[in-house]
Amino acid sequence: MNILKPTLVSAGVVAAMLAASAWAYPHMPDTPIAVHWGLNGQPNGYAGKGEALLAMPIITLLMALVFAALPSVMPKAGRLERSAQPYLVTWLGTLAVLLVVHAVVIAKGLGAQFDVMRPMAVSVGLLLALIGNFMGKIRYNYAMGVRTPWTL
Repeated sequence: MNILKPTLVSAGVVAAMLAASAWAYPHMPDTPIAVHWGLNGQPNGYAGKGEALLAMPIITLLMALVFAALPSVMPKAGRLERSAQPYLVTWLGTLAVLLVVHAVVIAKGLGAQFDVMRPMAVSVGLLLALIGNFMGKIRYNYAMGVRTPWTL
């Protein structure tokens, strides 16, 4: 499976997140910043501005590394390449959701007033719809789908 393009896209997403964090850092207040919200949209988790601005880029980088490494650590009999398109859609869709979460954290930290649940719900809903659209194209493999050896 060729992972060069999604790896480059992942690097671009992480770089964009870090650039946004660097831009936002001097504009953020020194008070704790909301980084987690409950289902009612009320903040229930806070962090300092350094942690708030670096957490999502680091998580995104780790997720991208896992997605990039998985095809090479899978056994050849795992046949992940048969489901390459759904795998890549899941990879890039997940990074897009993390990018939206990071943008929400920055916007709320800068004082923007909006319902945080709306962009979160829309992005996760779009990801699930996108993955659901490709579920029928997932072939037997060891990493994703319903027909893994452990579910059969």
